[in-house]
Amino acid sequence: MNRYMPGMLEAMFILIVPAFLICAGVTVMAYRKWHSSDEEPPL
Repeated sequence: MNRYMPGMLEAMFILIVPAFLICAGVTVMAYRKWHSSDEEPPL
């Protein structure tokens, strides 16, 4: 069980890091677009 831990951690990083980067990028893009426009946000 213990020798599988590095592989599991590596797989978790491979799955989580790109998803986190995509979410962060979408959030930043939406934040910039929302702040660049003077109109009300479509909520």
